[in-house]
Amino acid sequence: MDELQSDPIVNTDSSVVSRRMERAVLMGSHTHRTTNGVSVHIYQRDGKFLARGRYNKQAFGETLGSDEEKATSRLRHILTEIELGSYVRPRDASKRPMGNGTVPQLRLRNLANEFLAEKRKMNGAKTARDYRNRLAPILDFSETLEALRRWRLAADIDREFAVELRKFLTKRMVARNGHSNSDQKLMSPRQVHNCMSTLRMVLVWALRADVRKLSPNFVNPITKDVIGQTSRKDPLRKSKLPMSRRIELVNTMDAWQFLHLSTLVVLPLRFEDVAGALISDIDYHGQILHVGTRFGGNDFNKERLNVEMPLPTELISVLRTCAGERTEGPLFRSRTVWDGRRKTRLAAASRDDIERLLHDALAAAPDDTVQCEQDRKAVFRELLRGMGGVSERQIGKALTSLLKDAGLAERTRPYDVRGSVTTDMNEAGIRHLELRYLTLHSVDDILNEYTGLDPVNEMAKYFRHCQPLLTAIQRRAIEFGIYGEVR
Repeated sequence: MDELQSDPIVNTDSSVVSRRMERAVLMGSHTHRTTNGVSVHIYQRDGKFLARGRYNKQAFGETLGSDEEKATSRLRHILTEIELGSYVRPRDASKRPMGNGTVPQLRLRNLANEFLAEKRKMNGAKTARDYRNRLAPILDFSETLEALRRWRLAADIDREFAVELRKFLTKRMVARNGHSNSDQKLMSPRQVHNCMSTLRMVLVWALRADVRKLSPNFVNPITKDVIGQTSRKDPLRKSKLPMSRRIELVNTMDAWQFLHLSTLVVLPLRFEDVAGALISDIDYHGQILHVGTRFGGNDFNKERLNVEMPLPTELISVLRTCAGERTEGPLFRSRTVWDGRRKTRLAAASRDDIERLLHDALAAAPDDTVQCEQDRKAVFRELLRGMGGVSERQIGKALTSLLKDAGLAERTRPYDVRGSVTTDMNEAGIRHLELRYLTLHSVDDILNEYTGLDPVNEMAKYFRHCQPLLTAIQRRAIEFGIYGEVR
C-alpha cells in the first residue's frame, strides 16, 4: 500500500515569488497611530512596502513602493490625510471626478506635453499639431540658459517672462511654411498673437481644478495687453474677387478646373465641403446640395450644421458630368484620376458600400491614430482620397494656379473666393439668418426662435444677381461640350 503512495508535490520553481506579507518598519515603527485614533500598520510583500489599517469602518491597503525613502514620504502623507479626514482608499480614488494628488513641479516643456496629449485625444491630430507648432518657439525661449536660470519651472512664470517672451517672438526670424531652405523673415504679428494666446490657453488649462498642474495661487501673466490686438478687417473693404473677376477665372479655366472649381466661384462652400462631397449628396430633381453630418457622425463640416444648399440650373450639368457613369463615390476627383493617369484602389456603388468601407477602415486603424471624432473624420476623408477624391490641399493649389494664370495672384488668396461670393450674396439682399445658414454658419440667433428660413427663395435673389457669372459658366460648358454629356 505504501508503495502506491506518491510523494507530495513541491513547487521548486524559483521564479514563483512568495505572496506572503511580513511585518516591516518605516520611520522606526511597525504601527503608526494618528491623532484621531486610526492605526496604520506597515508590511512588506515581494519587496514592496504596504500600509494597512481601518478607516471610516472600512479596511484599506495601499502599496507604498519598494524604495524606502519614497515609501516613508507617502506614509507621512497618508497619516496627514487621515488626520485631516481627506484620505481616500485607492479603490475609491479612481471613482472620484477630481484627483487628490499634490500639484506637480513641472517645467514648461512638461506642461506643454501634458496639454498636447489631452488635445490630441480630445480634438484630433491636426489641432494638436497646430498647437505644437505655436508652442515650439515659446519652448525655444524658455529653454535658453538665461530663461532657465530665472524661470526654471512653469510655476515661476511671471509678467516679466511674458514681456520678454513677446519681445523674443517679435524679433524671431522664421522660414515660410517651415521650409528650412526658404528665405527667412520676421514672425508675423498674427503668429505672435497666436503663440501668446496658445500659451495662455495652456496655463488656463493647467489651473483647472480637475487638471491641477499649477497651484490655484498661480496668477496667469499672459494677459490681454501682453497678447496684444490682432489687425481687424476693414468693414469698408472691397471684394477682392468681384463678379467680373470671377468671370475672368471661369474663362481662364481648363476642363478639369472648370468641372471642379466652378462650383466654388458661385456657392459659398469651404474647401472641405467640396473635398467631402459625394455623388449622393446631390438631389438633381430638387436642385439641392446636401452638406452636413453623415455616417453616424463620422463626417461633419466645420459648424456641424446640416445645410440644404440650392443649386442654379447652370451648375446641374457640370455636377452630372463630374459624377459621370459612377453611382456613388466622391463627386469631385483629383486631376490624375479624372484624366485616367491613376487608378483608384477603392470603389463603391452605393452609400451603404461607403459606410461598410468606412467601418472596415476604422476597425483596421491603429488605436493611437483614432482617438476622437476628428480622427474618425480624417479616416473618412482618407477613404475618399483612396476612391479618387480631390483633397483640400489640391483644391487650394489649383485655385492658386488659376489665380496666377488670370494675373490675380499677387494680392488674392484662394480662400478669398468664398469671401467674395458671400459679399455678392449680401449685396443681392439675402436676409441675415438665411445668409448665415447658406454660408454654413451657426444660426443660433434669437430670431430663429420666431421665424423659419426660406433658403430657396432667398438664394434665388442671389442667382438673379449673379446671372452674368452663371451665363459665363453655361457658355464655357458648351465650349467644353459637357452640356448633357456624361464623362
